[in-house]
Formats: sequence, structure tokens, C-alpha cells
Amino acid sequence: MTQALEQRTYTDEEYLNIEVTSEERHEYVNGEIRLMTGGTPNHNDIAGNLYVLLKLALKGKPYRTFYADQRLWIADRNLYTYPDVMVVPRPLQLQIGRNDTITNPVMIAEVLPKSTQDYDRGEKFVAYRTIDSFCEYLLIDQYSFMLNTISRLRRINGYFQNTKIPQLHYLSMLLIFKFKLLKFMKASILMLEI
Repeated sequence: MTQALEQRTYTDEEYLNIEVTSEERHEYVNGEIRLMTGGTPNHNDIAGNLYVLLKLALKGKPYRTFYADQRLWIADRNLYTYPDVMVVPRPLQLQIGRNDTITNPVMIAEVLPKSTQDYDRGEKFVAYRTIDSFCEYLLIDQYSFMLNTISRLRRINGYFQNTKIPQLHYLSMLLIFKFKLLKFMKASILMLEI
């Protein structure tokens, strides 16, 4: 969710100087700085649950998972943005001269609020597709419980295929099961220690 700031063109450097000292997050789109508004509790729950699920599923694998506050630089589109969730292979590739801006996600997930769903499905997706490492895009509609996944089939021709999973229910159930299992395992360990 974004709102435009003062109408003028900013340089990348001006944006980064503002962003480093700001208490709010902003998106930078080809010279325009847009204030990113906070998400709803449901939006944050969905993104947070997905982050935890991915973090657990990728434990011990050569990936890092980021949630909401990790900046992404897309050089081909002159765009700085903050995806809801990102998976990035190790080693991280950072923007040259920066230690806080990622450039090589393999998976990006966005929870779709009504205010930016067209942007997330359109212009932002077009920008994400310019990232060489980018392979998977998850779009989660928080109002209809629909999960869209878009995957790059072959890196040779850059073709994308859209497949729809009609219910997000299985993902929630898997997450609940994993948490219950972890809780049970912790309780069992505590009982063994006594």
C-alpha cells in the first residue's frame, strides 16, 4: 500500500538518504517516492504466517527468508520496494555500495490489499520479472482466500506459467500442524528433562 509524497523527481541517493533516517518505509519508483502505509492485521497475519512457514521449510537449506522490512533494488526498473515476503539464496547479493538492499530474490510473495492489487499484479510483477534470479511469485488475496503462484518454467526463454490453487486453507492447516508439532515436541523435551 503506497501513497505518493511531494510531487518532484528524486535521485536514488536522495531516496536512500531519506529512507535510512525515516521511521516509515517508502517505495522508490523511477524518481518518485511513495509512502508505504501499514497493512491490516489480517494482511500482517497472512504475511507473517507465510514467512514462518517458509523459514521452517527452508531450515538448513541455502536460503534466507525476509519479511516486510527488507528493501529490494530492481535496477532495470529503477525501483526500490519492500515485498511482503522474499526468499533469497545464499550468499546474498547486495546492491553495490549498500549493506541493506537485496538484489537477488528467487521467490517473492505479496498479500494483496484492495488498494494495490492491480499494481502488485501488473507493474510490480513486470518489474520483478526483470530480476535474473526471480523464479516464483505468490499472490495471496486476503479477501477471497485465493493463492496464485506464477513460476518461471525455463530460464532460457523467461516464460512464466500461471497456476491457481483455489484455497489457502491447506497452507494454514500445514502451518497450524507444524506449530502444534513443535509445541508438542517442546513439551515432550521438558517432560524428559524433569
